[in-house]
Amino acid sequence: MAARRQHGFAFFALVKERTQQRYKLASETDALTGVPNRRAFLVRLDAHLTAGSVKGALLYLDIDHFKAINDRFGPAAGDQVLIEFADIISKAVPDDAFIARIGGEEFSAYLPHADRPGAIAIAERIRASLEARRLGTAKGVLSATVSIGVAFADGHEDSHALISAADAALYAAKTTGRNAVWSMDITGVPRFSAGPATGGGAVFAEILKGRLSAEIAEPLLIFPVVGTAP
Repeated sequence: MAARRQHGFAFFALVKERTQQRYKLASETDALTGVPNRRAFLVRLDAHLTAGSVKGALLYLDIDHFKAINDRFGPAAGDQVLIEFADIISKAVPDDAFIARIGGEEFSAYLPHADRPGAIAIAERIRASLEARRLGTAKGVLSATVSIGVAFADGHEDSHALISAADAALYAAKTTGRNAVWSMDITGVPRFSAGPATGGGAVFAEILKGRLSAEIAEPLLIFPVVGTAP
């Protein structure tokens, strides 16, 4: 009888432990895409930077004109774009990387030990993969593009500084035409790094010099529709 009670207690303890694990996993995972969420990503990023790693790259990725995708093709199509994009990122990054959907159409990826050429190559692979992807919907076939900002850890930065740098590089990519990879150089200035040649680098250089307002440089919205259903 006592052995049976002990077995019962052990069983309920195991059920409780597994339930807690499921709740923890759910609290750290984006329900739509299945990748980690912002909170889980920041915890891991802080832990990595606190360990004093001397090399690593943070990618900030934002799907271009996502509201237009939702408006034109519907929220279900927008959700599918997010799912497809999460899959593209997951397949492009190395095994030791960690990624997240940080909100809306924004994602992040941290590449431990990545150097500048390697990180930019991965970012460009992600950009080109999404650009080449086609998604059939009830309202036609759509394609999407992404802007990516890349910043590099030097072993002394906290997560806030690194995120701010990646966000600044992403802003440069958005401001100068989108569908491109921009990265922070060693002087802390964003530079065009990969993607279609649009001449955006020269425009952004003028913005940095204060000779041109960001409003003037804001590109026209060009929404990539491959085809439409009759």
